[in-house]
Amino acid sequence: MEYGKELKELKEVLRELIWLNGVIATELIRITENTAAILSGKEKADSCTLEHAIINEQIIEILEKNLPEKTRTLKKHVLGHE
Repeated sequence: MEYGKELKELKEVLRELIWLNGVIATELIRITENTAAILSGKEKADSCTLEHAIINEQIIEILEKNLPEKTRTLKKHVLGHE
């Protein structure tokens, strides 16, 4: 296999890992919020909601920069949560 082809394949793997890590990160934030709310007996956790929203937006920005063609659905899903 030639070097250029290997480099292209490696780049595609890295792009896919960025995507997967973005999905995992945003879902873990949601799990953390839900768990905190359950443990505190509230409908929604208040203490970190704003910070989590900012972090989610930053994750989406990273994904849009690196994988704009794949980000629309995740952006709608993540930023559409109430």
